[in-house]
Amino acid sequence: AQESARTGHTVLTTIHSNSCEATYSRMRTLCKRKYDMDDEVLMDLVTEAFPIVVFTKQLENKKRRLMEIMECEITRDGKRHFNSLFRYEITENRVEGDKFIINGTHQKVSGISESLKKRFLENGMPKEVLNRITGGGGKA
Repeated sequence: AQESARTGHTVLTTIHSNSCEATYSRMRTLCKRKYDMDDEVLMDLVTEAFPIVVFTKQLENKKRRLMEIMECEITRDGKRHFNSLFRYEITENRVEGDKFIINGTHQKVSGISESLKKRFLENGMPKEVLNRITGGGGKA
C-alpha cells in the first residue's frame, strides 16, 4: 500500500494502533516484516505515503469517536513534524449508575502544511475544494 501511495495513487487503509503518532511506528513495524530496511528509511517512506492519519477509538460508553486527524510532514532538514489538525475534546466524562456518560466536541487545532496543499493540488484536487477544506474560501 505504501508503494502505491508514494506514487500518487489514492490509498485508504486501516491499522490498529493507540494514537495517530503511534500509527506511523506501527506501519514501520509492519513494513519491516517484508522489507529489511533501516527504521528511519521505512519511517520516511510511510510518512511520505500516508501524510494524514485519522484515529478513531471506542470510548467507555461503547461509542466510537473520531479522536484526532493528524498530518506528519517531513521538513526540509529531514525531521518529522506531527501536526494535529482536528481533535475530539472530551468535555464531560462521568459514570451515572452503570452507564458511562461521555460528551465532547471536535475542535480544529491547525491547518495543513503548505507542502500538503501543494501535493493535493498536484494530485488533482480542485482548488475550490482545497480552499473549502482549508478555510481559504471558495465553493465546490
